[in-house]
Amino acid sequence: MRTAESKVMKAMFKPFVAGAVFGALVIFAVGAGPQPPVVRPEYKLVQGVVFGQEPTLAVGINREIAAGWELVSVHHSQEQYGFAMMRKGK
Repeated sequence: MRTAESKVMKAMFKPFVAGAVFGALVIFAVGAGPQPPVVRPEYKLVQGVVFGQEPTLAVGINREIAAGWELVSVHHSQEQYGFAMMRKGK
């Protein structure tokens, strides 16, 4: 003989299980979708003189920008020379 309380618990348990199964299916369906391809950028160093008669760092930077590279940062390594980090494919 079942009591009224056990009938109520059984009636509440079925929708709970159905909701849990439905939620798991939704999470699986969304997580299993195709992932977009990851595009990793290329990096390149451009070197040149900051002062002097040789081709300057600015000429090298401008040449690479014209070729489609993006300037990330510029640093000097010694008193006369410097380098720039360039990025492509972001």
